Amino acid sequence: MYSEIYNKRKLNSLMTRRLIELHGKGFDADFILLGNNYLMCLQNSDTFPHQSYSMLLVDQVYDYLSASYKYIYAIEAFTGEKGVLLADGIVQSSFLAN
Repeated sequence: MYSEIYNKRKLNSLMTRRLIELHGKGFDADFILLGNNYLMCLQNSDTFPHQSYSMLLVDQVYDYLSASYKYIYAIEAFTGEKGVLLADGIVQSSFLAN
C-alpha cells in the first residue's frame, strides 16, 4: 500500500514542478473558484469578483492520486495579489462573463 501511494506521488511530479515554477515567479497565493463568479484567496480569505482578476490557463496535468485531469491557472488580481488555481475542469469564459 505504501509503495503504491509513493509511486502515485512520484508520478505527480509534473503538477508539482508546474506549481513550484509558478510560486518561483511570484504566484504564491492559492485560490479557489466560488460558485458566484468569485475567486477566494485561501491565505487571507479575500474574495475577488470576476471583473477584478485575470486568469491564464498554464497547463493540464494528470493527477494520479485522484485519477483525473487538473487544470493549473495563473491568477493576477488587480490589487496585485498573484497566485494559482488548481481546477477540476476548464473554466469557461462564459462563466467569467456572467
